[in-house]
Amino acid sequence: MTKQTNIILGILGVVIVGLVIWQVGSFRDEDGFMKVRMYDAEGNIIGTASSLSVVQGFPGVSFIDFTITAINTGEIPLTCSIVSSTPTAFDLALDKSSKIVPSASPSKASWTSGLVSVEQFEGITQPVRFEVTMRCNYRQGVNTINLDDKVGYIDLTITADTINAGFDVDVETGGTGTEFCGDAICQIDEDAISCPADCAVANFVMFRTTDLSYTTGSAIAYSESCGAILDRAFGTISGGAASVTNCDTYFDTVIFESIPCTASDGCKLGIRDGELRVCMDMGSSINFRRYGPEGDSSGIDTTQVAFDNDKEVAC
Repeated sequence: MTKQTNIILGILGVVIVGLVIWQVGSFRDEDGFMKVRMYDAEGNIIGTASSLSVVQGFPGVSFIDFTITAINTGEIPLTCSIVSSTPTAFDLALDKSSKIVPSASPSKASWTSGLVSVEQFEGITQPVRFEVTMRCNYRQGVNTINLDDKVGYIDLTITADTINAGFDVDVETGGTGTEFCGDAICQIDEDAISCPADCAVANFVMFRTTDLSYTTGSAIAYSESCGAILDRAFGTISGGAASVTNCDTYFDTVIFESIPCTASDGCKLGIRDGELRVCMDMGSSINFRRYGPEGDSSGIDTTQVAFDNDKEVAC
């Protein structure tokens, strides 16, 4: 079955947002939604609204900020980055570093700008277009496959407030935006555990493998508690056949009684002779694979959010 690479690009402006589904070879526009976050002269959030026209009509606005969110609804992990953004003040306030967007749960990554002063946009041609170009790619063997760049934008009409003193104070662009649990945006450092109000409930796992046959070159990762990053990541060292005939008597300590695999009678993860091993029960005999930090674990995704149930152990 051909795996899809779908991504939804959301620009949450001020907060922003148009949604675009990303799929290899084609895409289609989705009905978007837009929200606005506005701040007074002291940098305090002063309200949210569902319409873009509030910047023109809402009194006392000094700053706005933007959050760009990439949601991967496909079956392949993606690496995404913002390659350009305009105008300059917005570009300077936005962190454009690359981020991993694991395969579908769906999962997402977000980029939030610092506060951007709106006074500088008064008196110029209106509306002002805030635009972002995002690029995502994925690995296919040794090759990196780039998806088509996607552009999201929002047009804001910004006029002077002649009644309120909202434009008397300015800040240097690129400062830290006002982000908090409950602001209706699931920030990259928030999740369903730390901020359930903003983030959808996620399905967590405690174990993941890159290969159900646990062959040479495979990698595994696991954690000791539900909801934690799979920080114990190891690559293969060696393997072979064992003298015992079943996995029940093979380990000194069992870590997982059952892990996904292709062996006829199942697989276990545990410690034998002080080493981390996978035991594969073939029915009348068993094979084992040794894993350790000296092995290559670069191919394993350590996110705790489920995205490939066939290769994971859920909490």
